[in-house]
Amino acid sequence: MQRERNPAPTDGAGIAPVLAPGPTSGFLTPFVEPEVLAARERFATTCEQAPIGIAHQTLDGRWLWVNQRFCEVLGWPRGELLATTLERISHPDDLAANGEFAESVRAGSRAEYTIERRYVRKDSGVVWASRTVSLVRDGFGQPAYLVSFLHDVTDRKRVESDLRDSETRYRQLNQAALEGIFIHERGTIVDANPAFQRMLGYELEELRGKNVFSLLASAETRTLVERYVAEGRTDPYEVQVRRRDGETITAEITGRPTVCFGREMRVVVTRDITARKRAELQAVELARESEARAAAERAGRRAAFLAEASRLLGASFDYQTTLATLARLSVPEMADFCMVDVVEADDTVKRIGLAHVDPAGEEILRGLAAYAQVDRHLGPFHPVFEGEALFLADVRDELLTLGASDEEQLRLRRQLAPRSCISVPLTSSNRVLGVLTLVHSVSGRRYEQDDLDFAATIARRAALAIENARLFDAAQRATRARDEMLGIVAHDLRNPLGTIHLAAQFLEELVPADQSIARKQLATLRRASDRMKRLIDDLLDVKRVEAGTLTVTPRPEPVAGLVEDAVSMLDPLAAAAGLVTEWSVEPDLPPALVDPQRIQQTISNLVGNAIKFTPRGGTIALRARRASDGICFEVADSGPGIPPDELPHIFGRFWQGDRGDRRGIGLGLAIARAIVEAHKGRIWVESRVGEGSRFYFTTPAAR
Repeated sequence: MQRERNPAPTDGAGIAPVLAPGPTSGFLTPFVEPEVLAARERFATTCEQAPIGIAHQTLDGRWLWVNQRFCEVLGWPRGELLATTLERISHPDDLAANGEFAESVRAGSRAEYTIERRYVRKDSGVVWASRTVSLVRDGFGQPAYLVSFLHDVTDRKRVESDLRDSETRYRQLNQAALEGIFIHERGTIVDANPAFQRMLGYELEELRGKNVFSLLASAETRTLVERYVAEGRTDPYEVQVRRRDGETITAEITGRPTVCFGREMRVVVTRDITARKRAELQAVELARESEARAAAERAGRRAAFLAEASRLLGASFDYQTTLATLARLSVPEMADFCMVDVVEADDTVKRIGLAHVDPAGEEILRGLAAYAQVDRHLGPFHPVFEGEALFLADVRDELLTLGASDEEQLRLRRQLAPRSCISVPLTSSNRVLGVLTLVHSVSGRRYEQDDLDFAATIARRAALAIENARLFDAAQRATRARDEMLGIVAHDLRNPLGTIHLAAQFLEELVPADQSIARKQLATLRRASDRMKRLIDDLLDVKRVEAGTLTVTPRPEPVAGLVEDAVSMLDPLAAAAGLVTEWSVEPDLPPALVDPQRIQQTISNLVGNAIKFTPRGGTIALRARRASDGICFEVADSGPGIPPDELPHIFGRFWQGDRGDRRGIGLGLAIARAIVEAHKGRIWVESRVGEGSRFYFTTPAAR
């Protein structure tokens, strides 16, 4: 009889599972019972439709049969799968994973093995599968073939990977956290991070199994913790905790319920706030000192503000500009917005200063400025114009409606949203000259009584500034009247003085040379008339400057000639005063486009001024050089120099540093400036006390 062979299919799709022959079925029988055939059919159908992958392989790894689920898990059609091997579709990194197991099963030393590995699907996707391989023996006990059972474990592997990543992130976060974190189950510590271990000075193994309450420093703390846990509260609270070394620290803890390993537990975050509490205690202990220091700093800021305000108010007699600047100085140091109103000479009110921390708010203030006259007679500011201070710690809305002349004024007031207000009168000689108003709005600050006192101090100084400025204005008007009178007098005296001058010259020529006394008196008369003539000429020039009729007739003039003429004219005067003169002209200078007579007058005024103030033995230098805007002339002396506070006034009319000096009336430098400016030039001075002075002026160069 011939031994029965496993049936070989005609194509991969029709392979039936292999049935191992028993000891009595070594030869084919002419007849197979129907029951056996039915059982085989049921077995084949069961294997084919099984929910797990099943495959039969030869001992050398060739396929004998695979079911549909096996193909679905690996992602290959049955025909293509049977045409390849399992190693060819295995992931490259997993090829060596089951080599040893496979060889031991083939050799018969191992009955089965299970391995999880990755396979590459036909669509290039990767699938994780658990494969259990068993050895099937024939009726003689010899290895016959291999049967494999395949499960798709991709989802489980993904969950395991996510779980590992989550655990890694948790442990990294737990290890890196600065706060102490521990988990306890009904008070028994299960785990703790390194920060908690460091905080209390314990090792992890010492903390595990330890009761949380044993770490608390007092019974009161234990009662507090029990209450928070019982109420399920998750807000932070403070407890006293005892370290391993016995030191007590203050900790802020926050606990939340959680579930670990299927059991209800509690996660507690702990922050050591001992240093903070110590600092808070020190802050409480130093509260009075801090308040005193704050008051001193506030007083210092106010003193600095008052000093700056005083400097500002005394810096100029233009009180309108000064008070406008004061309003800006007050914001935001003293107010969120500020207004300064002044009562003019005609008894009208003019708002000359306003400032707001917000540019948009400043536009609103400008809109309200038109109602300044209304505020004087109506509303909350009326008493201030009568001399009474207004102090409103809190501004109510009904106060905004008081005295509002129309809806627009009320709308603008509400847009400013005042919260606290101080308004004080600017009073001088029992007259209200104006009103200073300070308001807090957007900052939320509130005024106090000492703020009112400080505002009143500022108001007194502002009122004094207004009074001084108005007195100065009156003095200016008197000065202008004086100048007009001097101009008239100078004009009327010029002709009689010319007659006296000519008569003196004529008499000098008639008196014999041997009458020395008479000739000396006549010479004195002539010099006095010359000086009077120069003073009258200066007065007339000043009058021309004021009237805008000072004229120059420029023409090209050699610079060297101008300098030489000036030196030859002034050198005798310098020599008579015991001074040395020097002069220099830069080579190749272009001609100056000037009125020679007026420029000689300018140089004469500057040199004459230097001669007047330079002590004997000193030096006076006249130089000319090229400048970016033409020709620059310089008159330098070795005199005492000019104090810095006098420099801004040096070119003013009738101004003299020494009021007791009667060597002039203070017009020479003013006229020099007018002549230079008529030439479209510039004039300035540089001086240091003890180092002399240098006067410069420029003129155009001829093309």
